[in-house]
Amino acid sequence: TALLDDLLGPLAHAAVADGVASGRGGRGVVYAWAAGNGLTGADDVNYDGTANSRHVIAVAAVNHNGVQTWYSEPGAAILVCAPGGDLAADGGILATDLTGTNGSDPGDYAFMEGTSFATPIVSGVAALMLAANPDLSYRDVMHILVFTAVQNDPADAGWTFNGAGVPSSHKYGHGLVN
Repeated sequence: TALLDDLLGPLAHAAVADGVASGRGGRGVVYAWAAGNGLTGADDVNYDGTANSRHVIAVAAVNHNGVQTWYSEPGAAILVCAPGGDLAADGGILATDLTGTNGSDPGDYAFMEGTSFATPIVSGVAALMLAANPDLSYRDVMHILVFTAVQNDPADAGWTFNGAGVPSSHKYGHGLVN
């Protein structure tokens, strides 16, 4: 059965599956995906057919205090979290925008927030791992992210520990990317 928010069609899902099976000489392409910004609408990443794919790293967003942002969707599919900006709590993340002169004007910027701002942070960490060791598989990258994540917001009642003794949360995945 199709999930409610499956943004990719069957050919795109097949391409992602092929990427992790045969990309990078059989080591697999590393895909990161924003968990979603629908918390206020009671949305859940588990209903996103792309974010809950076993082939992607679903990323949630936290504010500057390491606490779930007002928009970051929870769900079992979240692997890790990263700073995503929170306009109300921390002023957001500074980003150039494409209005006016396409970001080249010194005053052409905006403060933003979203899981789509947290996801590139995790992508950058994965890129650093692969730069240090290009032989890592996409699963190796996922394991390293899980085992090096820092348990943020430890007072949150939603934390449990999996069979490997690793903290796990539907808000934060295995914790803050490190």
